[in-house]
Amino acid sequence: MVRLLQLPEKASYLTTFSTVYGKYHGKRYPFGLISAQDEFQQRMEHSFESLQGLCIAVDYLLIYGRTQKENDGRLEEVLK
Repeated sequence: MVRLLQLPEKASYLTTFSTVYGKYHGKRYPFGLISAQDEFQQRMEHSFESLQGLCIAVDYLLIYGRTQKENDGRLEEVLK
């Protein structure tokens, strides 16, 4: 999921590499970039900040409620 995050334009030039065909730079966060995980976590938390009964750990969502009905309602909200 982290690969879905787009790099800011200024940061993308830090990923520049040269080949015999020219210079290229990344448009997405590369694998292994430590700050990519933090950025992804912040975006996930921001996306779901208005919902209750939800724990977010990277790309896992734990939905909980006191009753089955409450849990089902929260699940529907997450899936919207």
